Amino acid sequence: MRRPSSASTIALAAVALVLIVVGVIRPHHEVPDHHLQHFFFIVAGGLIGIAASRVLPRDDAGGPGRRDLWLVPALLAPVAIMFVMWPTTYEYVEERPLLHFSEHAVLVALAFATTYSAHRFARPIGWLLGGAVAAMALLAAYGYGVSPGPSPLVAEVGAAQAQAASGGAVDGRAVYEQNCAACHQAEGGGVPGAFPPLAGHLGELLGSEGGRDYVVRVLLYGLQGPIAVQGQSYAGVMPAWAHLGDEQIAAVLSYVAGSWGNEAAGAPAFTSDEVAAARDEGLTPQQVLDLRGRLELP
Repeated sequence: MRRPSSASTIALAAVALVLIVVGVIRPHHEVPDHHLQHFFFIVAGGLIGIAASRVLPRDDAGGPGRRDLWLVPALLAPVAIMFVMWPTTYEYVEERPLLHFSEHAVLVALAFATTYSAHRFARPIGWLLGGAVAAMALLAAYGYGVSPGPSPLVAEVGAAQAQAASGGAVDGRAVYEQNCAACHQAEGGGVPGAFPPLAGHLGELLGSEGGRDYVVRVLLYGLQGPIAVQGQSYAGVMPAWAHLGDEQIAAVLSYVAGSWGNEAAGAPAFTSDEVAAARDEGLTPQQVLDLRGRLELP
């Protein structure tokens, strides 16, 4: 078998080094930029893995069983990368520079493991898996998979428990804790750059013309695209929660509207009728974003 040229191998390593430098020096203060930085590191680690697999001797003589062991890290490393990139840890990691550096070093190492081990087993698999993990980072940068999606079964069970515990009336706080707090946090503070705050902000929306109708549609249809809240930019995805009942959506909106400084807006409680009236409009998350822009909401 013809061995790859040393020049092409050196070129792969050089490109990897450039990508790491670019990833380190480019701004990454918001979640999309942060995941683009991850993209640079993942591609760099993959290229280093491919370069190493071209230089180091293959162990095909060890037999098929031994050779197949390379598939273990090849298949497990992408799963580990997905957890390392999980956006709900963003604020925590950013406040700890050493941990943040370690996170990025782990991404490089895992991308190396993915491509190196797959390349040792079968070179097309190495390129395929390397491209797949790089695509994961790009998709995360543009909002796909950043927000953990709702679990209809968990939401349904949780809402039923809350309703039973409150003697038939839906407990808006329980619905919030079971479905919303993971992203927007227990006290509505959100996660900077990832999930906007509800504390104070929902009151701003409800005090604006059209804001009440807008927030109902955000829960029913989701929201996707860049927004600015209290001077901070966000570009993630708010999933649709239409699987919740009209009473549950009304209860959770009423709970948030009466909490964390939103009370100042003096908004009346939401009703299941106004949720039901908006349920059949069939909007997309992008159309909800357009509605926000037309209303010029804060």
